[in-house]
Amino acid sequence: MEAVADRVLIINEGEIVADDTIEDLRERSRGNAVFILEVLKGSDDIVKFIEDSGKVQQVEVVNPTKYKLFAHGEQEMGNEIFKMAVDNGWPVSQLYLESNSLEDMFLNLTKGGDQ
Repeated sequence: MEAVADRVLIINEGEIVADDTIEDLRERSRGNAVFILEVLKGSDDIVKFIEDSGKVQQVEVVNPTKYKLFAHGEQEMGNEIFKMAVDNGWPVSQLYLESNSLEDMFLNLTKGGDQ
C-alpha cells in the first residue's frame, strides 16, 4: 500500500482517526516506537511482566520466543526494555527498533496511540 497510495484514511469503530498522507502520518506517529524482543527461551511471565511494568502500551506475541512491543519514546525505551530483560534473567538474543510501517501507524491510531 505504501508504494501505491498517496493518501490514507483510517477508520476505527466507525470514526475517522486519520485522513492524511503517509509521510504526515509517519510524522504524527513519531515518538511511538515498535521494538522486537527475541529471547532464547520464552515464557508467559515475560508478557505479563512487560504489560504490568507500564513501560509499553501493548505486547504482541509473534512466536514463543519473539515479542513485538509498542511503546512511547524511541531510543531511551530500548534501554529500558533491555534493562528489564537483564534484571529478570531473560536470555536476550535480539532487541531492535522496527521501522515505522503503515501497519504500525494503523495499530498506534486504532489501539490507543496518537490520535
